[in-house]
Amino acid sequence: ITWDIVQQKKLEEDMTLQKKIEQELSNLSALLLKQTNMGDIAEQVLNAAKKLTKSQFGYVGTFDPKLGRISRTADSKKGLNGFRITDHVDLFQNCHDLLEQVFKNQKPLILNNLENDPQYIQASDCNDQVKAFLSVPAMLDYQTVGQIAVVNPENKYLEIDLVIASRLADLFALAFQRQQYQDNLIKIQTRKAEELEKLVLLRTHELNESKLLMEKIFNSQLDALLVLDASPTPQIKACNPAAEKLFGFKENQLINHSSDFLNRSIKGSNSLLDK
Repeated sequence: ITWDIVQQKKLEEDMTLQKKIEQELSNLSALLLKQTNMGDIAEQVLNAAKKLTKSQFGYVGTFDPKLGRISRTADSKKGLNGFRITDHVDLFQNCHDLLEQVFKNQKPLILNNLENDPQYIQASDCNDQVKAFLSVPAMLDYQTVGQIAVVNPENKYLEIDLVIASRLADLFALAFQRQQYQDNLIKIQTRKAEELEKLVLLRTHELNESKLLMEKIFNSQLDALLVLDASPTPQIKACNPAAEKLFGFKENQLINHSSDFLNRSIKGSNSLLDK
């Protein structure tokens, strides 16, 4: 009976933990849908990873194609016990070899007794106060696009912590993919806008050139030319030098007057038609 009670209690605790994890992941998914900045997204993932695995410190990074490696996007800002932030102690920089192993192998890594693990004592240059280490890659189409790492849990890392970190990595990879789509969309829109602007400038230049050519042709004609609008009483909108000479008026004196103005203004018996 005692054994059944213990088992029942453990089952209830597991179910409560699972429900908490699912709720946290659901909340995080909703937040990631609203966020567009990878720095903010990484910060949310980092906070969730530390909280759900009960870790002291965490790290979230994205793959930088220019550098060919994971670049830090978010990490814990506080120093470890015995260190101050002004000492510039970079915990995860010191654990570079472990992070690099996860990145290259594209497989998660979990170590609960790092300081006494014979496989990593010589290989790792992690800070002395890193007692346990867990890291998973964020994969997208078989490529590593990011990485999550946490250290120093309250007790030790369990299989459930690895599952949590892996699910967070999947969410982070999807957020990274969405960010890529958005960045590419912005680039396409920007390129189209630039191409349209160039086309408008080209057409504007062509129109200006055409206008200048028409003005030269118009002004060089020996015959008097008037440009009238289509109103019921046509108004003069332009004239060439030959018209100025013929009628004895400058262009600014003729603009917006009707052709009747010329008939009324011409002195003598000759009408406009006669002229």
